[in-house]
Amino acid sequence: MSCLGMDYWKQRYARYFRRCFEMDDDSSTDSVVSWSDNGKSFIVWSESKFCKAVLPGFFISNKMATFVGRLETLGFNKIESEHWERSS
Repeated sequence: MSCLGMDYWKQRYARYFRRCFEMDDDSSTDSVVSWSDNGKSFIVWSESKFCKAVLPGFFISNKMATFVGRLETLGFNKIESEHWERSS
């Protein structure tokens, strides 16, 4: 892969991380998705509301499987919890 290709992917992943941060940091979405108490992971409190109301505002796809797949590609792991929680 050329250096130009690597730069493209670095920028693309940086944008994805930035959107995740903006989504989690947005106080208007706290009832649906928010940072955990320790700030090391984020929690989706309502998957259906997350897919319908939050994901479309930040990402192209509103499918949870697509979002989870991308997070796993970027090194996020599932946290054992009673809610949907991921950490990097």
